[in-house]
Amino acid sequence: MKNLHRVLALGSLLALCLHALPAAAEEGMWLPTQLAARAEQMKSLGLELPAEQLADLAKAPLNAIVNLGGCSASFVSADGLIITNHHCAESALQYVTNDANDRLRDGFLAGSRAEELWAGPGTNLLITTETVDVTADMQQAIRSAKSDAARFKALDLREKEIVKECEATPGMRCSLVSEMGGNQYRLIKARELRDVRLVAAPPEMVGFYGGDVDNWMWPRHCGDFAFFRAYVGPDGTSSDFDEKHVPFQPPAFLKVAKEPLEQGDFVMVAGYPGETSRLVTAEEFSFAEKVEYPWQIETMQQLIKILDEVSELSESNRARLRPSRFGLANYEKNNRGMLDGFRSSNVVARVTARDAALGDFKGSKELKAEILRRQEGYERDALLGWMMWTVDLLGNARLGYWLAREKKKQSDLERDQGYQERDWNRLSDRVERGDAEFVLEADKRLFVWFLNRAAALPANARIEAIDRFLKPYGTTPEAIAKAVDELYAKTSLLPLDAKMGLLTTKRADIEASSDPALKLIVDLYPLLRKLRDDGERESGADARLRPAFVAALLKAQGDNTYADANSTLRITYGTVRGYDGPDGSFYKPFTTLAGITAKHTGEDPFDAPKPLLDAIASGDQGGYRAPELGTVPVNFLSTLDTTGGNSGSATLNGRGELVGLLFDGNYESMAADWLFDTANTRSLHVDIRYVGWYLDRVMGAGNLLRELAITPSFAK
Repeated sequence: MKNLHRVLALGSLLALCLHALPAAAEEGMWLPTQLAARAEQMKSLGLELPAEQLADLAKAPLNAIVNLGGCSASFVSADGLIITNHHCAESALQYVTNDANDRLRDGFLAGSRAEELWAGPGTNLLITTETVDVTADMQQAIRSAKSDAARFKALDLREKEIVKECEATPGMRCSLVSEMGGNQYRLIKARELRDVRLVAAPPEMVGFYGGDVDNWMWPRHCGDFAFFRAYVGPDGTSSDFDEKHVPFQPPAFLKVAKEPLEQGDFVMVAGYPGETSRLVTAEEFSFAEKVEYPWQIETMQQLIKILDEVSELSESNRARLRPSRFGLANYEKNNRGMLDGFRSSNVVARVTARDAALGDFKGSKELKAEILRRQEGYERDALLGWMMWTVDLLGNARLGYWLAREKKKQSDLERDQGYQERDWNRLSDRVERGDAEFVLEADKRLFVWFLNRAAALPANARIEAIDRFLKPYGTTPEAIAKAVDELYAKTSLLPLDAKMGLLTTKRADIEASSDPALKLIVDLYPLLRKLRDDGERESGADARLRPAFVAALLKAQGDNTYADANSTLRITYGTVRGYDGPDGSFYKPFTTLAGITAKHTGEDPFDAPKPLLDAIASGDQGGYRAPELGTVPVNFLSTLDTTGGNSGSATLNGRGELVGLLFDGNYESMAADWLFDTANTRSLHVDIRYVGWYLDRVMGAGNLLRELAITPSFAK
């Protein structure tokens, strides 16, 4: 799935020329403002809209594109209906699941507006309304900085000031991004909508048909789609869920295409790609291959094993752990692909040659030394970071203590980003949302695994606070398990009200607490603070050294360049096209309903629901049949350049009409996050005709089809 970043994998990297070259036709996650310069090329491929229109955030289609909590989505009706991927709705479906209704497993359809379910805290929409170049302002802020730490603080303070001024407008959420290695800075202004409700989603065995086996692979047969609706107050203001709210009236919405999509047709995606790494050094490529990916793969495999073992204990455990398990399995597979691609294609040597061809530039030797220095101590730092992320008890304790310390600061501008007043509601949402996926036994076993790894760290990389915690028990596996059992038996932080209460607890009270989880976090704080301070200094060093490297790289490429993805609105374009598969066969660009039946085994992950199989067997395809295929298309391939965060992105034809949803990439192209391969890079999309057919013939969602301006076949 495309909802995770930095995807590397197998592919025909031997076909890549890694010396700096202009972007290929399909390559590039372009800023809207860059499209006018590419108008002729886009028109030659089939664009019918004026390229200038695609650059205007106030016009369709861009004003219908939204950011949905790390995924992309789009408005598809005048009453705030939103379409995105099923896997982007997984957490919301889990949130509305209970003992009576497993809505992630079985799917959901609201029969009326009154039956639409609040998607839970933290499910917010952002609609980009304006971008402002603030490069001169940010560069002015760092001119007098005398150290890397001071440089970071100057940039950080100016960013907070700019964002605070921007967010003085009610309902506005603002962010500032660095691009081109710090050569450019942009302020992103977005309208925030906080009442988002679940409207419809197919069962898990439709939305993620094929599971981990098919993930990142082709051919695919996923119904990876879901619908939400945005709500606002009667006066148009945004706030959390309220029964008095009314559907949001978006400035524009996408229309479903009436003409069939065919092989060779022009398509484009508008969305919020998360992160790519195409403007980084050879040393960073090398570290990813030798250290980062091997460590992460091993770690995730062990964590997945633990979640699977706990899931087997009860159906309730399985239901609660599904979102976490999905995320880890998804990330683990793409990391394996990244590593396979690096090892099979000699990427590091090629990038090393590319960098050598740049020659010396200002700070080149210092940049290399800086990057090598910061890679030291990776295992300890990564272990601690992953432990804080995956062990719910520790993560919440750390969050509460860090927030308490930041609240003690006199000025909001002094507080760490992520802990300012603008963030407090989001932190609360995060804790509440996480509790819906909490399983005590899994949390304990994860903690035990991390402590065993920490106990095995070399002498020069010890986590001293953990050593002190384990000292009364010892470091054998049995002793560590006992230490964790006792900690969880004595802590008071497991109930949701205690987790939420910790967010308003004073620093002095936390530091005086006898709760063993809080005592451990207080003891860990100096190291956690040091790691953050080190990261800030490194950011300051990047602001000083990285611009010259990227400038040299871009000079070699010429003017036909684009910035790495950074979760801001981008457009990418190409055509519907198959490719030569690794088995020597040609992979056609469309899959069909017949493939669902052919893969069906009756067992997970190929256990298609009976209503779907019955609908396929009936042969009733209404007006959803593709003329060139003679049946309903399910998924299709394109040459588009996409990455994590693009999940749920609207796939549009040359007229800006909705033809599908981006949901994945093919395994052979996963290295494209680092180096684009025109021959084998393909994006995977759900065909909108399958969405319509499923809503029609399987779900019977006539009211939803009419809202999409699709006439239900059963109503004809």
